Amino acid sequence: MDVEEQRKKIQPQLEENNVNPVSFLATDYLNHYNEVFMLLEMVPDMPDMLEELEDWKPKSYPDHFNDSNVAGKDIAIEAYELCPEHIKLPFDLLVSRLDQLITATLQEAFVLFKDGDEEKIVKLINDCLPQMKRIWSGLNAIIHSEDTTEDQKSIDELLEKF
Repeated sequence: MDVEEQRKKIQPQLEENNVNPVSFLATDYLNHYNEVFMLLEMVPDMPDMLEELEDWKPKSYPDHFNDSNVAGKDIAIEAYELCPEHIKLPFDLLVSRLDQLITATLQEAFVLFKDGDEEKIVKLINDCLPQMKRIWSGLNAIIHSEDTTEDQKSIDELLEKF
């Protein structure tokens, strides 16, 4: 069975499992980042919250679902594998860039935290968090893409920034 046939076969199951039937991606993956953002937003007022992020590691799309209790996680993983390349490539690139930015920010913040430099931690987070959220928004736009040709221009523009 070729990829198009596989896509057609799985497509009726996508929406009922919270997977976009155009992008073949699920927004649940973004939850991997939502917690990071929430905790980073708290750090300026409560620097100790940074400790909650010590164990955070980037997680691939399939790993996120394999490690979750989300109903339909097998469909989400299968759909990801069938995701059209013109969607999957920019998605994976933005995921990689977001993972790199979060990891670098956390590494620097942990050093500053050990040095007790709360002022620099606040500045670091205030500088990096908006950029993280822009990348996250790009991921969200790709996932919710209804007309991928129209969205491609905004995706290309976002990729150029990072």
